[in-house]
Amino acid sequence: MLCVWCIKDGVFTELAEALQKEHQIPFRVGHSFASAIVTEARANGFKPKDFPYAKAAELYTKALQKYKLPDAKLPINEAHFREVLSPEFMVKTRMGTGGPQPAEVERMLTESNKRLSDDKAWMQSTRDKLMQADQNLDEAFTKLKNSADTQSDNQSTESMPAKPAASSKDKPKG
Repeated sequence: MLCVWCIKDGVFTELAEALQKEHQIPFRVGHSFASAIVTEARANGFKPKDFPYAKAAELYTKALQKYKLPDAKLPINEAHFREVLSPEFMVKTRMGTGGPQPAEVERMLTESNKRLSDDKAWMQSTRDKLMQADQNLDEAFTKLKNSADTQSDNQSTESMPAKPAASSKDKPKG
């Protein structure tokens, strides 16, 4: 069975971070707890939205015991537990440059569109310059060719001996 938890490992990291930020639970405890949830979910085919809250509370107690911390109730209620495991929560809480939050995505799109517009303008300017250079080259070639043709014609005319006038004896008899 496909493990949604494993593909989106950010989901369980989010849980560990939420416990640390909101309830000062050491990250290693939160991470151990979240890893235990992933292991349990994989073994039983649970998706994040279906994972039993009671089982999560049990795994949290085991994570505390693993690090020899006093037993305590899972500090987040079921509604917040579900929220933290949602992709929306992950998007909402991932702040920073390049993050998935809507404002940052909008900023990146605006920046990308400006870069694209600038690149298109550069491309058009470069194409225009190349077309002008091509036209200049064609004109220079035509001038050079015409000049060479004119010189060739002049040289041909100068180097050819003048034809003598035809005499009556050279005329064919008929």
